[in-house]
Amino acid sequence: MSLLSLFTRQALCPARACLAYYSTSSTGINKAIIDMLKREQQTELELPERNPYKIKAFANAIRIIQNHQHPMSEEQAKRIKGIGTGIAQRISEFLSSQASAHSPESREKKRNLLIRKELMTVPSIGLTKAQKLVDNGCTSIEDLQSRKFQAMLTKKQKVLVKYFRHLNDPVMREQAEAVMKFMQDNLSSKYEVIIAGDYRRGRESLTAIEIILLHSDHVQIPVPDPPKVLRAQSRLKKSTACAAKYISAAKKIPNPLHGDAIPVLEARGLVCAMTTSGDRRWSGIIRIPELMEMVNINGTKEMIWASKDKRLSAIAIGEGFFRCLNVTIVPQKAKAASLLTLTGDSEFIKHTRRKALGLGLYLDEFGLWKWHSQPDAEPSSETIKPILGSNTDECGYWELMQVSTENDIFSLLGMEYVEPDRRNFGFLKSKKLHENIQ
Repeated sequence: MSLLSLFTRQALCPARACLAYYSTSSTGINKAIIDMLKREQQTELELPERNPYKIKAFANAIRIIQNHQHPMSEEQAKRIKGIGTGIAQRISEFLSSQASAHSPESREKKRNLLIRKELMTVPSIGLTKAQKLVDNGCTSIEDLQSRKFQAMLTKKQKVLVKYFRHLNDPVMREQAEAVMKFMQDNLSSKYEVIIAGDYRRGRESLTAIEIILLHSDHVQIPVPDPPKVLRAQSRLKKSTACAAKYISAAKKIPNPLHGDAIPVLEARGLVCAMTTSGDRRWSGIIRIPELMEMVNINGTKEMIWASKDKRLSAIAIGEGFFRCLNVTIVPQKAKAASLLTLTGDSEFIKHTRRKALGLGLYLDEFGLWKWHSQPDAEPSSETIKPILGSNTDECGYWELMQVSTENDIFSLLGMEYVEPDRRNFGFLKSKKLHENIQ
């Protein structure tokens, strides 16, 4: 029988095609049924109180079907001589389920499921958006480049789709170092550039480049909102303006990130597109800068960055390596806390914050804080007093604990210093086990 005639028979009779598919093999025309019965028999054998009669019935059914000369149908299974009603019913239900699984409707459902899963590998495309795209005829990530489906995407999703194939690749340490060096060479000397995240924890490959950016003129530290526990007290509820008063004006003060750093890096061919942007954080896509060898007049060789025009041209045509970059602008006095929280990992930071709460303290990316609910005097810290204004004793105030290094924070929390490459869930788990043993 030719492949064409077999396909024609399958198209005309899906159930029979399924039966043929599951019946033929190198070891028997009803192998799928026999395999199913053997599994059922094995399950019965493994029961604590197994039924020897049922095991014998399975063995008998397997022997009969092995000697059956034709592909078995559902109707034949119900009336074959020598096989009991119970096992015959199992065979009939098995054949019915296999036919359903290979029906055109089932195949279409499975196909759509696979397409949906593929679309959801694009960051920011969730289940609802993926299903909507499939319902509108999208069949692959490549389809998302078309005008029809671009119209269904957010600005962020469009960027991530455009660079999706690049973002599937990890960021190597040397690539992160190249980005840091480029930023140091192209930004004002007032900036300090530090790589945090996976890189600082010693990972060989990174999911994204996490940069901490400090500027000599950026010093205002945002003060946390009042503690949630205190908000519930009637004393705080009396004043509707109380909570708002504790939101630092520093959150509204323009910082150099959006007004200077990102525009400069975009103009010089590093930044390609933005995905998200907040008051103190920028996330987006950058092109990894490359160094070129140049021979000076005196014959010495020197490594320099490729020209700005070349970098901008490469971005325009999609040439080079494109990766994710996160940049956080950090006040000078928050350097230690930001180093700690932006190094991670998330489980380690959760553990550290729980330690702080247990001591009546609060740890965020700006510092380690202590709440004074009934102050005896006005707060003395100059990082707080100008921001909170008058009547601070009405609700209390936050005291920013004086720290200059991560080690200072660990000490105040009663913890030993933990090296960045050990700040992970595995380390916490082993430490907890060790403490329990002691």
